[in-house]
Amino acid sequence: MILTMEEIQAIAARAAETVLENQAPEEPAPEVEPTQEEKDMHSTYMEGFQCKIKTEPLKDWFATEFGPDGDGECRPCRMLPLASLYLGVLQKAGKTEDAKGLEKVYEGGDILTIAEYMDKIKMRAEEGLRQSLEGLDCFAQSFEMEAEEAPKEE
Repeated sequence: MILTMEEIQAIAARAAETVLENQAPEEPAPEVEPTQEEKDMHSTYMEGFQCKIKTEPLKDWFATEFGPDGDGECRPCRMLPLASLYLGVLQKAGKTEDAKGLEKVYEGGDILTIAEYMDKIKMRAEEGLRQSLEGLDCFAQSFEMEAEEAPKEE
């Protein structure tokens, strides 16, 4: 099954709406100290992983990769999974303030603002967490979408 870019954009938009609809009420979550296992996870999350490309700050990459108006490949199609992965890593690391901040910025919907916030999180993160987030950046920036192929008629 091959999806068109319009179908992918519709799926990404609906997924973003679902995330926003299913958010918990605005009650502050209690600060949770990460377990030793979670702390260890960040020190070994991607131990030995070396990115094969030179990654850019996310804001710069989203601006140049997709053009000033987001032409070409769908920006939200890349941002939604990347932001979700960042959110999961932050929550597992016990970084609830950063996770809440990312959720709040994501609600605004501006891709470059979200990317800039994610860059700021990386800059102030401790080494193990920063490396995990940089690994996610590497995966996002090294991913190449395959050209859309027309279905073959038999």
